[in-house]
Order: sequence, then structure tokens, then C-alpha cells
Amino acid sequence: PMWSAMVMSFLLQSSSFGVLQAATMDRRIGTTRFQIPAGSISIFEILTFTVWSGCYDSYILPVLRRITGRQRVLTLKQRMGIGVFLAVASMAVASAVETRRREAAARHGTPPLSALWLAPQYVLMGLSGAFGAIAQIEFYYAVLPKSMGSFALALLFFGGGVASIMSTTIVKLVNVVTSKGGGAPWISDDLNQGRYDFYYGLLAVLGAVDLVYLVICANVFHESTQNMTLETGADGEAEEFRG
Repeated sequence: PMWSAMVMSFLLQSSSFGVLQAATMDRRIGTTRFQIPAGSISIFEILTFTVWSGCYDSYILPVLRRITGRQRVLTLKQRMGIGVFLAVASMAVASAVETRRREAAARHGTPPLSALWLAPQYVLMGLSGAFGAIAQIEFYYAVLPKSMGSFALALLFFGGGVASIMSTTIVKLVNVVTSKGGGAPWISDDLNQGRYDFYYGLLAVLGAVDLVYLVICANVFHESTQNMTLETGADGEAEEFRG
């Protein structure tokens, strides 16, 4: 149940057309002539994932413990839920940014919108992966027997594969439905003719439905933990908790 609920997070993270959007936007940094390559716009997602993942255990988690006064701040299920929520938020932001980009493109004679407007949605995607993907791996290792350790990692990549198939299916269905009557489909080769903002909005709605499904699964599915994780308690003694 938890695996099926997390497939949507992979779909949302892989459904951005940021490269196409960046190619039509102003990619200059300040007043310099240097331009960010359109294909490198996802660097914001990679940097966010790397920095957050590297700092979480060493710096962020101790701060959260001091603030909350609890040794265990977030459960694995809660971190997975946060990952899905951030993926939904990234699609909502992407829809708003695309709407603004279309408006700027429609105003003739005005400079194109800066490509840096795409950074927030990629930052949210990076945070979504840092919370959701890592928590998934830890969750699978916790609830599955040690003899199935390699299978736990395979589940993560299998979810990404299923998400790719779902994404392709959704794109085709959206284009078939929205192009009826001879109109331009939402996902058109011409960004200004298509409605990518509506597409992102649709994904945000689907993600919100999946988030509700995840909450239900988290409350109904009570895992039988196979592996115990040790975490040092506030008094310095090691205490066991269920993954």
C-alpha cells in the first residue's frame, strides 16, 4: 500500500517541461552575457536534493530536536507524506509560473520572463525527493526481512518505472481529450499555443488525491517491522524504535 501511494511522487517529479519553458525565457544571469543552458535548469533540483540530504542528519535534525523537544521528530511515513505534499506544491507553483510566462509572452515588446522563475518549482522537487525517496528506502529496509534488502532498493526504481508509464499515458490522454474539436492540445509543441499551466494544475489535483490516499494507507497499514533501528536517546542511551 505504501509503495503504490508513493508512485505519484515520482510521476510529479518527472512531469515538468522546464527545459522547453527555459528555452523560451530569459536565461541571462543579471546584466552579464552568460546564459544558463536550458537543459541545465534542473540544476536547482539536484543542488537542493544534495544539500538537504547531506545536511539533514548532521545539522537540520538536531535543530528540529531542540525545537520540538523530541528525539524522534518525524516518522518515515510522515517524511514520505511530506515528500508527496512538496511534489504537489511544485506542480502548483509550476502552473502559476507558466501562467505568468504565457502572459509575458502575449505582451509584445516586453522582455521575456527570467528563467530563474523556474527555480522555486525545482527546489520543491529537490526537497520532495530528499524527503520521499530517502524515506522510502529506509521504510522498505525497515519493514522487509534483511534477506530482501536488494529487493527494497528495486522497489524504488520499479516505482519510477511505473510512474514513467503513467506519465506517458496521462500525456496522451490529455492531448486526445483537449484536442477534440480541432483545438490545440494542452501539451503542444508550441508552448504559447498549449496550456501547460492547466496540465500542471491537473497533476497538482491528482497529487492531492494521492496524498489523501497515502494518509489512508499510512493509518490502515500497520507494518510488522523486521529490522530494528537504533537511535541514541536524549539521555545518551541507545533506544529502539520501529521503522
